[in-house]
Amino acid sequence: MNRGFVKYEAGVYAAPSTAGKIVLYLTAPLLMVVLPETVQRHTLQGDGRSVLMRGLLYVGIAGATIVAMYLLAPVAVIRTLFGSAYRDAAPLLSVLGLGMPGYELALLGVFYKLGRDPGLLRWVVGLSVTFAALVWIFRGSVQSVALLVATLGVGAFTGVWWSLLRAESAGTGLGFGRAVAWDEGSGTKRLP
Repeated sequence: MNRGFVKYEAGVYAAPSTAGKIVLYLTAPLLMVVLPETVQRHTLQGDGRSVLMRGLLYVGIAGATIVAMYLLAPVAVIRTLFGSAYRDAAPLLSVLGLGMPGYELALLGVFYKLGRDPGLLRWVVGLSVTFAALVWIFRGSVQSVALLVATLGVGAFTGVWWSLLRAESAGTGLGFGRAVAWDEGSGTKRLP
């Protein structure tokens, strides 16, 4: 990111970008607890939905609280974290902050889905490459990059959760309500 801008612009972007990632850093431990529990419940009982939904709630509340601070007092947040020299970065914090919970909630859905279907990894790699290409293409200003990052965060959340819910309605996705039995003899799970 720093290569596309002069030092001043790179600094103006780096401060809110780093602050925006606080949403990811503070909520990531919740994902690290939710993922194994969801996979274990899915494997043994066929339904990891309650843990997944609780994780969605907790990550959503934590992310929304931080984003509210970013929206209501961006100058105070930037000044507290980086000093008065980065005051010009405050407007970008509000924009970047809006996208970060989207990434974290999308990651929650991706972790859940990866626990059930490692084939989803292709989609994650594809999205990552697309993200990098779009940032490179739209690198004309720090404002356009910030808007793109926020938009892609919301898009990642929408895409991941839409695919999970769509697959659920088709009976192939989240497995909500689908019984899975554990076959003690072979040590595998099976649909009854």
